[in-house]
Amino acid sequence: MTVETPLIYVWLGKKIPSWTYKSLLFTAKKNQNRDLIFLTDFFHNKIELQNLKIKNLEVYLIDGKKEFQILSSKSLIKNDFWIRCSLRFEIIKEFINKKNINKFFHAELDNILFNFSSLENIFDKIGNGIFAPRDAIDRAIASFIYCNNKNCLDDIINIYMDKNLKIENDMYALGYYARNNKKFFSLPTESFMYNSKKWDVLSPDICGGIFDAAAIGQYFLGIDPIISRYKPTRNLFKNENSKIDFKNLFIEIWEKNIYLKFQKNNFKYKLFNIHVHAKRIDKAEEILTKGKIYKSINSKKSIFINDKYKLYLGIFIKLFDVLKTTIKKIIRLFKCF
Repeated sequence: MTVETPLIYVWLGKKIPSWTYKSLLFTAKKNQNRDLIFLTDFFHNKIELQNLKIKNLEVYLIDGKKEFQILSSKSLIKNDFWIRCSLRFEIIKEFINKKNINKFFHAELDNILFNFSSLENIFDKIGNGIFAPRDAIDRAIASFIYCNNKNCLDDIINIYMDKNLKIENDMYALGYYARNNKKFFSLPTESFMYNSKKWDVLSPDICGGIFDAAAIGQYFLGIDPIISRYKPTRNLFKNENSKIDFKNLFIEIWEKNIYLKFQKNNFKYKLFNIHVHAKRIDKAEEILTKGKIYKSINSKKSIFINDKYKLYLGIFIKLFDVLKTTIKKIIRLFKCF
């Protein structure tokens, strides 16, 4: 039996959110012949993941407190989230060098991945480098990537180190790499027809389907509730970087897979992943049952996905935040005296 290229996840610093487990279980079940590797620096996470009893999941503890190169970048946004997103490149590099892994897939944890057997064989015939979905001229999204050239990780790390560049986060590091290096291959998203006029995009006919950078997951299930702090999350959100007419986009379910159907052109493509921006992995799985979310997507009538209570309490949450910010300012002012 052909050994499939491993899929690597990275999580740093704190307890894994509960929705992660559903994501891993879904992807592991859909890809039973592929090793899933999870890298974390928190021992409790290792125990929790091992308790899932996923046969093809291997968990490794890493040193998350070492002096990473990227931390010295002058332009990287210095908040915990964006730092962790960028550090993954160095963490994966160190791990694959230690384990002598020459090629790998990587996915963000808020993705569910359908079966992608033999996808590496298709990509290996196309070229050597890094493959990722790109949703704008200046950025690419590491929701689901493939790398068959380890030197690409060094290249990306060096982008952060270039004092002449302003690289705020991982999306723009990948975007800069996409614009300036022939070792980057743009995976087709829902906007592949429009994007192919702006940059080189692999054909979904060659890849066997389409990849979700973010727009499809946001349309299916809405945006991250952290962003929508004072309002409930509804689906049918339209990402500003998506260049399709969502009125002409419909979905079909066949053999437990989702297919995007572009009615205007009568095209239909398998969806390899859903980037579940709203973190409702359970709701993403629910689409496959052809329930109310499936019907919402095809009828173009949005429904609540998260936090319906904010319809009534959102204004009070906002007032509380304003009060908290005001108190902090007053405290800082008194400290100056």
